[in-house]
Amino acid sequence: MSQKKLNKFSVDDEINQFCEDLISSVRQMKVVPIAFDDCMAIRGFLINDVNSKVIKSLDISEYSRSIYDLITNEKLRCKLSENAFNCLHYFTVKNVMLRWVDLYNSLLK
Repeated sequence: MSQKKLNKFSVDDEINQFCEDLISSVRQMKVVPIAFDDCMAIRGFLINDVNSKVIKSLDISEYSRSIYDLITNEKLRCKLSENAFNCLHYFTVKNVMLRWVDLYNSLLK
């Protein structure tokens, strides 16, 4: 693999890690995450209309509408905020480690 491709993977990994860290920080403050669906880091973390607003890539109209909905609809904002906050326990070090162990054990069967 060329050095250029290796550098791209390194940058992509850093961006994904930044996104994951940012999403966790936002959830801790009970802010509803809003993200475009082309970001690999959100897959598995954010579920549209459950714990976040996931917007079709670069659809600024949908992005604007989602922000408006969150500002004007307190019930929706509170539901998504609470769900986002409650998802934090799913990604604790202990829980992630247990999932890896379960996966490993299932592969041995």
